[in-house]
Amino acid sequence: MNSQIPSKCVTITPSDTTRLGVSSILVGGVGNLIVEPEGNVTAGLPASVTIPVVAGQYFVCRCTRVLAASTATGLTGFIA
Repeated sequence: MNSQIPSKCVTITPSDTTRLGVSSILVGGVGNLIVEPEGNVTAGLPASVTIPVVAGQYFVCRCTRVLAASTATGLTGFIA
């Protein structure tokens, strides 16, 4: 089985505490998507990244959290 093909999808409710571990996100409604990159502390990445997104956008990212300040709606996460 190819580990890059998502095996599970989850509804995402933005939260500063819920850990997700998703490999990509489908956006239902326009806004800002604020994510915490996977391995951000050990890799020297920023604590969070803000991405302006539009409805229907498929965003590929390995992130541990979608933060509560996100304004994008209808988020679905895919886990590979």
